[in-house]
Amino acid sequence: PSGARPITIWEDLDQAFLNVSKGIREVIELLRSGDLARVVDVSQDITRLPGEQTSDFISLQNYLKPSQLRFPTEDDFERDLIYVPEKQSAELLEMLHEKRRVLLTGAQASGKTVLAIALAKQLQDREKYTVAYKDAEKAKEGEGRRWYQLMRAHDRKGVLYLLDNCHLAPEEVNEFCQQWEEQPPEHAQCLLISRASSGEEDTAWVVYHYFDACSDATLKTHSEEVYWGMIEKYATYYQHQKPERFAALAEDEVQLLKRQRAHNLVASRSRLEAWSELGGRLSEVKQEAVYATMSKRYFSRWKEALPKLCALRQYEIRAHNFFVESQLPRQEVQELQEEKLLTGATVQNYGMLYDLAFHPAEARELFEAYIYYRYGD
Repeated sequence: PSGARPITIWEDLDQAFLNVSKGIREVIELLRSGDLARVVDVSQDITRLPGEQTSDFISLQNYLKPSQLRFPTEDDFERDLIYVPEKQSAELLEMLHEKRRVLLTGAQASGKTVLAIALAKQLQDREKYTVAYKDAEKAKEGEGRRWYQLMRAHDRKGVLYLLDNCHLAPEEVNEFCQQWEEQPPEHAQCLLISRASSGEEDTAWVVYHYFDACSDATLKTHSEEVYWGMIEKYATYYQHQKPERFAALAEDEVQLLKRQRAHNLVASRSRLEAWSELGGRLSEVKQEAVYATMSKRYFSRWKEALPKLCALRQYEIRAHNFFVESQLPRQEVQELQEEKLLTGATVQNYGMLYDLAFHPAEARELFEAYIYYRYGD
């Protein structure tokens, strides 16, 4: 099945076997069409430069593998939990085909990555695209030029690269865009994903060179356009699983849910997770219940290290090795690393820096949950 997820752990076995049969059919169709290279030719791996063993990107298939932290995954698509506005998706697709390099911007947690992944999966499933993904957050000096070289090396039709969190590596993205401007690939496409500003949504844009380079191919997302659709998707799924536990959504709940920060897609998912445990009406799920669900899930294991790391991560600040070794419990740090929630890398002139694998908005809510868990109101 998709994501190598064992059939025995699927909630619906019929869906599991349907997923397997669809996958087999796709391979058969490729074989019949003579496109065997798409099945077996590893030399066409677009995640790495030819002749190299290290990948600069990851494949869309690897991105979509089951994960507690990443959203969306293959499971989310299988359960029909992903909502994408048709008009916005169509506009982005048209722009991508016409310009081949497009900048997708928006506020923090406004659904930029979800929209990009959903569009990429659509192209992969319907038009047999090959898609690769890169989080630019940990980019090192010189990687911008490598990204361009990679796309030139795999410059053919049906190839799409997603470059996420461009605002966290502006110098490398600038270098990449300058290389692209001088000699753009003929066929390969690239979707840049960047926050519109370093602050909140209504703050003036922080202009980088790549904003200027993509000024004629920029699309801005708005969370208000997608949050209600996502909530309806989850509500439909929950009600289908256990109709007696979950009340149907009412139109008058829209404004109330907005006031509960539902316009923030990360906060929305936290609320939906709490609702899945409590049942009843979604609008009656209190923030205290959201905090309780998050505390139960995370702080029972990492009650000292995780809150301190979240305090930094909410502002996208990396934790220095000295802080991690001297201020955090060694056992909790090791467990976070084993769960791949905490990763470290050596940065020139700074030494070892650690990143917490949470979205900044989720880290902020986790920190708030800890404060409530520790001190109450």
